[in-house]
Amino acid sequence: MKRHILFLAAIALFCIPPDLARAAATVSCTQHYSCDGKTIKGTRGTSVNCENYTETCYPLNTSDLSQGYYKVINCTSCKGSYTKQTHSSTTEPICPNITTTSCDYCTCSCQTTWTTSGANTGYERRTHNGSSACDCSGSTAKCTVTTMEYRCAAGYYGTANSTGTSGCTRCPAATNVFTNSAKTTKAQGTTNDGGRELLSSCYLAPGTYYDNTGTFMIPSGKTCPY
Repeated sequence: MKRHILFLAAIALFCIPPDLARAAATVSCTQHYSCDGKTIKGTRGTSVNCENYTETCYPLNTSDLSQGYYKVINCTSCKGSYTKQTHSSTTEPICPNITTTSCDYCTCSCQTTWTTSGANTGYERRTHNGSSACDCSGSTAKCTVTTMEYRCAAGYYGTANSTGTSGCTRCPAATNVFTNSAKTTKAQGTTNDGGRELLSSCYLAPGTYYDNTGTFMIPSGKTCPY
């Protein structure tokens, strides 16, 4: 058991840079200096995507400043549409209580609302993208990769294919039920909205209808399912 503990301890020390390992017990996490002209032995944080940032150096050994310094980078403002995020780590060998601020977050959404505009009859479409496909260099994040997705429009049911050319079927017209007294226009089934996949989603909407027995009504708030 003791051999295992010693072996794990050796691995832990090996994973920490030697200068940092030696200084961990004497480093000051409150006494800090400008990093100008300092010998940097370790760095935490990044200036990537930062418009402005600060660099603060902490001595690895307050009794012997020649051992070098530990540099901490904090972004004060970000480039483009990146936003600041605060990070902390309990596993840092040096000053784990110090947080850093970086500009490593950006997201965009180019998902549009469903529309029949530009789509085939019986279909709706919208643009969609993944949040990883963003250009964050400007003040507003822009999508760099978009895809078009399709679904069945209101009054149709089924599952649209990837190009919006097949898969959707119009809700059936009612048998011997009409919307006019001359009984020349059959009552057409519909759906609440687009994206319905089942025939059972079709229904006759509220209104006045005519059949061979006369006139009947479907009151407001009620429907006649297929």
